[in-house]
Amino acid sequence: MLRRSRSWSQEHLAERAGVGSSTVSHIEIGSVRPSLEILQKLAGALRVPLWRLITDDRMSHDERTWDAASRELAEKVRGLDAEDMRALSYLAARLQQATGGAGSLRAAETRGARWRGSTRKKRAAKRRT
Repeated sequence: MLRRSRSWSQEHLAERAGVGSSTVSHIEIGSVRPSLEILQKLAGALRVPLWRLITDDRMSHDERTWDAASRELAEKVRGLDAEDMRALSYLAARLQQATGGAGSLRAAETRGARWRGSTRKKRAAKRRT
């Protein structure tokens, strides 16, 4: 459970989320169905996306790695001014564009090198004929 993994008490989570501690208790034991508003407050207090509260608690290795990396990045960009955030957003979009869904710039470069190599081979073969 997310609350326990942080060693938080129900009272601490409730205080951070602005809800009653009995609400947190009832949600955890399954005796109530929380409203979307309550779930959003809890997700905000836990600093996790809403979907983490409504899906299986177990995370894959990739999810844990991504989650840790996204928290680290969020900490680094906290406090940047609007112009810096626009620049960072632009760079992120360019990186996504450059990788073409390859997952990393290195993978995209490797794929690109293979593509360029195969194109060169085709051109050389055409010249020989």
